[in-house]
Amino acid sequence: MNVYVFAVVTPRAVPSPSYSLKNLEGHGRIDVIFRCALAALRRPSNVPSSEFYAYFTKGEGYLHLTPDQYDYNLEDEISLAHKIKEKWHDLWFNCSFDHFLRRLPQTEAAVLTEKGTNIGQLKTIPHLFFLGAQQDIPVELLPKIKARYPKPIEVSLGNKPLLASQAIMLTRMYIQNKSSTQ
Repeated sequence: MNVYVFAVVTPRAVPSPSYSLKNLEGHGRIDVIFRCALAALRRPSNVPSSEFYAYFTKGEGYLHLTPDQYDYNLEDEISLAHKIKEKWHDLWFNCSFDHFLRRLPQTEAAVLTEKGTNIGQLKTIPHLFFLGAQQDIPVELLPKIKARYPKPIEVSLGNKPLLASQAIMLTRMYIQNKSSTQ
């Protein structure tokens, strides 16, 4: 079965296990990262498997979550935040954005954006999707993505702004539908 990778880039969330479970929003909106992780990793029986990365430009580093670490179908953002907080040092990796890109699979990549090609028009589905957490990926990082992935496709999910977690869920639904028709 194919694995799809979602790589969220956040310029706001603070990468530290010192966040309060009672106020995830107050930690640079790290709550957005946990919602994105759940969107990427919850797995109905007929949806292809996914991995999740979140790159934090503050603190330079990333979290990496895989489908076998937790039962994401039973988690909400607070319980997931609690589990990640306990295992932060096993899940967090300090590195530059360039090094982060080298850790990702070398495959066809897409950048989710409002102004790209409609996902329904793609002939093949990329296996790596980049997106921003609260806004698009910082413009200074796009050339680095394009250097590592020479022809990343800019992909749109429609003309309405979406939360990052919604964009991941819609992308996964599209992958599921496309996979079931092939």
